[in-house]
Amino acid sequence: MGTGPDRPRVERTAVTIEVSWACYDRSGAAFQRPRVFYFLARTPDGWRITTSAVLAD
Repeated sequence: MGTGPDRPRVERTAVTIEVSWACYDRSGAAFQRPRVFYFLARTPDGWRITTSAVLAD
C-alpha cells in the first residue's frame, strides 16, 4: 500500500491520516479549505486520536 495525501500510513498500532475539507458560502464559493493531519494510536480500548495539526497551505 502506498502513502500520500489520499492514502493513510498504517501500522499495527498507529495510523496517520491527512484530511482536506472545503467550506462554502451561500453562493457556492469556497472560502476555506482546511487540511488537518491526525495521528491515531491503537489502545486496548480501541483507536484514539493522539495528535492533530492544522496544515498550512
